[in-house]
Amino acid sequence: MSKLTIQRTRKLTRLRGPAANRAAAAVVEFAVMLPVMILLVFGAIEMANGIFLKQAISVSAYEGARAGARSGGTEAEVTSRISEVLTSRGIDSQTVTITPSLAGIARGTKVTVTVSVPPSELGTAIPLAFLRTKTFTRSVSMVRQ
Repeated sequence: MSKLTIQRTRKLTRLRGPAANRAAAAVVEFAVMLPVMILLVFGAIEMANGIFLKQAISVSAYEGARAGARSGGTEAEVTSRISEVLTSRGIDSQTVTITPSLAGIARGTKVTVTVSVPPSELGTAIPLAFLRTKTFTRSVSMVRQ
């Protein structure tokens, strides 16, 4: 290429006037909106993880109550079923409370199973303060058969 062609190409590709102002405005708008968009995306991911955790706890409490309400159901079966459901969803630490004790309770007695999971089980890289300070808890009651 000749020197003249290179100079003409540079002149043609350089933005001047209103086109340069529009390009600069677009860059500034992008720089202002990028942090907001990133915050919205990661906030949505964090909230989805919180909803998933709450749903997993609800399902495990239901399954545990169902095992405890069954005729002949034991506390070991309840705890085992809850652990099985939560482990399949990647949740390893939980606290299970069964009231009243299943040993020798009569048919028709209400059995309540409460499952609590610490917020550390959210498993996300971006900790949001409003989800990291509460323990997720769900209770389910069923009548013993």
